[in-house]
Amino acid sequence: MDGPPERLRAIRMSKGLTQQEMADSLGVTLSFYSFIEQGRRGFSKRILHQLKEVYDISSDYLLHGVGTPRPVMYVAPGTSAVHDPDAAYTPKPGTLEAHIAQVARDAVQKEMTANAEIKALWEEITRLRSLLEETLRRER
Repeated sequence: MDGPPERLRAIRMSKGLTQQEMADSLGVTLSFYSFIEQGRRGFSKRILHQLKEVYDISSDYLLHGVGTPRPVMYVAPGTSAVHDPDAAYTPKPGTLEAHIAQVARDAVQKEMTANAEIKALWEEITRLRSLLEETLRRER
């Protein structure tokens, strides 16, 4: 099953861009962008916003595989105003829509927190492995 890194890679390739070009346009290093495509780094709010602004990529599609890669414009129920689903929108407090939005924000935050914790654990494992290797070299 495709996750966010695979969807981002597919979008980049469909636009004919290299990882370096994507990294430059997002203001990040090549290695940072590469880690995102490998699933070793999560998406920050800034990166998600830039992907939407620069490449017209829907965050719902990128993060959850919901809908289409491009943001869909729609008319909000009971209004004649056109809304962008990725734009800042605050549902009326106490409504089911507000609850769903909060659950979605919490899920994204938990995913980002988990990614940061995994990264910290990986760095600790790498550090301990280096210490072990150094100790073994000294014992020889």
